[in-house]
Amino acid sequence: MAAQLAWTLASGKTTINSVMLQINGHPVQIMGGQYQLRQDFSGWVPAQPAGSSLYFVGSHRVVQELTGIGQPGSGRIGSVPGAAGAVGKGGISALGSLAVSPDRRWVAGITAGGGAVYVGGLTPGAKLRRWTPTSGNCTSCTSVSWDEPGNLWIAAGGQVWMLPPGANSASVVTMNGGAPGDVIQFRVAPDGVRAAMIVHGMVDGKLVSQVQVAAITHSGPSASVGQPEIIGSAIPDPESLSWYGADDVIVLNGSSSGPQLYEVPLNGGQPSPIQSAGGDPVSVTATSPGSSGAPAGEIILGLSNGKIMVSANLGNSWEPARAVGQAPAYPG
Repeated sequence: MAAQLAWTLASGKTTINSVMLQINGHPVQIMGGQYQLRQDFSGWVPAQPAGSSLYFVGSHRVVQELTGIGQPGSGRIGSVPGAAGAVGKGGISALGSLAVSPDRRWVAGITAGGGAVYVGGLTPGAKLRRWTPTSGNCTSCTSVSWDEPGNLWIAAGGQVWMLPPGANSASVVTMNGGAPGDVIQFRVAPDGVRAAMIVHGMVDGKLVSQVQVAAITHSGPSASVGQPEIIGSAIPDPESLSWYGADDVIVLNGSSSGPQLYEVPLNGGQPSPIQSAGGDPVSVTATSPGSSGAPAGEIILGLSNGKIMVSANLGNSWEPARAVGQAPAYPG
């Protein structure tokens, strides 16, 4: 409780620096101190594991793994067992987007054009199986995301579905409140209890896109998403996003003037523009600051021409990865 209160209260727009808990009017000593500081609990916040591999769809439609990209030019490419023999064969079309579970045991992907979702293991001999919603057809699947317990979250047809580990059927996630519209992207935070979303809908008679963040609540095999908060309202056309630590997301904005990256804080602060990598970025993925050996974390862009660009210093410089492919994604 002390960790939750200190982290939440000291993360907002207030000037709160510490929290003191009292029970029946008496201060409580916690972890040897009376005052709880936000930084005291930084090690409790789930983050991407250090040295996490990057996955992407290679030139032969196979899922490949790229490791050692922390230093420019040090990337190594290797096919992922199992999925490499399944993607692009047996009638499965090339994947246009990708997600790998945090434990690197499972992969999910959406075919180019959003016509189908496939799920399978990253073990030798594993095959991908097609997921179909229990109501309607998956003609507009737009994003897949895994959480730590192994649930797969699928944005399809404007709705969000949750597929529990080992299950064959998914349940529709209840969306509570917020601006009306379709969920285009849904990304679960490393802590598993929050989600960042891109939502398209009508507001005051205009079609708008918004970045929203909300809490996730589980009830047995079902889940719901609470009242969302709009963040980064100054970003007019968000197209892709990724978690960037516990308190920020990276958002790729697409506009007529050209794509632009932003770091967006969850506390309601203004988005900070990130220097462009050039080219035509279509997707973004990132690691938490400090988790991959880079103090600022790593930001990866997938370009429309198949190039993969890497920045380990918040966009101050970009390097091409030693890989060519589509849909780069860190686990999660």
